[in-house]
Amino acid sequence: MKKGSFEWTRDAHDAFEKLQTKLCEALVLALPNFEKLFKIDCDTSGVGIGAILTQDQRPIVYFS
Repeated sequence: MKKGSFEWTRDAHDAFEKLQTKLCEALVLALPNFEKLFKIDCDTSGVGIGAILTQDQRPIVYFS
């Protein structure tokens, strides 16, 4: 494996599916505009994962 490359493992797939589900169930902080782009910022550690879905630099949903 090359340095900096990412291998899509079963664990990575499961984590992605869980994140996707949690983001869909999360409380809505603002109403999204589906005609504009979204941005997702993720932060992971050995203990947990967090994600913020933003639009126009405003948070839409947060998951931790």
